[in-house]
Order: sequence, then structure tokens, then C-alpha cells
Amino acid sequence: LRGELTPDLLCIRTSEAPEQADDSWAGVDRGLFEELRGLRTRLAIQRGVPPYIIFSDATLRALARHRPVSAITLQQVPGIGAKKLQELGNTVLEEIRRWCAANRATGDVGFGASPGSLPPAALTPSPRRVELADDYLQLFEEQLSMEEIAVQLDRTLDTVSRYLAQYVETRRILDIDAWVDPAVQRRVEQSIGRLGAEKLKPLFEDLGGAVPYHELRIVAVAWTIRQSESEE
Repeated sequence: LRGELTPDLLCIRTSEAPEQADDSWAGVDRGLFEELRGLRTRLAIQRGVPPYIIFSDATLRALARHRPVSAITLQQVPGIGAKKLQELGNTVLEEIRRWCAANRATGDVGFGASPGSLPPAALTPSPRRVELADDYLQLFEEQLSMEEIAVQLDRTLDTVSRYLAQYVETRRILDIDAWVDPAVQRRVEQSIGRLGAEKLKPLFEDLGGAVPYHELRIVAVAWTIRQSESEE
């Protein structure tokens, strides 16, 4: 056997794999990726096909990285051909527009100047987005928990809490017991007293990660309302 060549394909694949895995997530917004993955699941169930038939994970990552908000930019995303654009384009665009508006994020990232490169405030709300807002409003008024709302609307807790924070702020709601346990509220308020309510990450770290961000967000909003009313 001396002198024979030894295959080295495994060594090459092993050394390149980690770099490829890291690059595939570069610039990807994980929150939007999860929202789009939920949308893919719903579409797959409606059509009776596996999720990968709707979109591959690579396409979802590209959508979550570039956040296209127009048909012109959507068709530039790998995996979005003419057929996908015609059948699913409006649904995908509405989902991304809704997410951008809720998270105050800019659409059409990395496409350069184009008609779709507009801030969320400039996006025209679609009928579906209004319907979603009505769904949130009804569930908030019924005082369902954030977890229950997330399951009913097939949304992440982060997204639900952002809508709930807007609801609490707009309605000037001080009683948030339906969404955050009073004992947790007291702990968070003590932390806010030391660190302020402007940023959630310091609160999260101060509490040792024991209180999730979606609860911190609601307590911080209610605390800010209470402070502003006491100063009036």
C-alpha cells in the first residue's frame, strides 16, 4: 500500500463548513426569520406540501437579511422566481412590511437606492395588516396572556409584546397584571429604579436573565406612564 494516494476530501469539507455556516447567518434578523418561518409553516399546511417546497431556509435567511418591501426588490432574493413572486409575493411583502412597521426597521436593506427603499412610516398599510391589528386589539381587550396571543396568532412573544407595549402606551394602562405577574413587576421596577427604563438589556442582565424581554418591555412602558402622570 506504500506510495498510494490517500483521499483528503473529508479534511477540505470539515475546514470549510464552519465558515459557510457563519456566513449564512450574517446580517440576518432572527426575529423576522422566525416570523417568516411561521408564515412558511402556515402556507405549507394550507397547500398540503412540506415547508421546504414553499421556501428553503436559505431563502428565508435572505428575506430576513434584506427585508424587501417591493416586488422589484423581492424578485432579487435568491429562491424567488416569477412563479413564487406571482403566487406568494403579496403575502410575503405584507408580512415583512408589518414586521418592519412593528419593529421600526427599514426595508430593502442592501439593494441600493430604489423605489422600495423607504422607512417603515412611508409604507402603505395593507388590508391584511389592519386586520392583524384588529386581532391584536380584541385579544388585548380580552386580557389574554402574551403566550396565549402568540399561540392564537402564530406570532413570537417578542412581536406580541411590541404590539402590547403600543396598546398599553396608547391607552395609558397602568394595571398590567393580566400580562406580567405582580411579583415580577415589583422586581423589574426595583431594577428600573436603579438603571432607568430606556434600555431593556441592562435590566435583563441586572435581574440575572430571570425575567424575559417581553415582560420587561411591558413593565418598562407601564412604569414610564406612571412616572409621567406623577409629574403632571
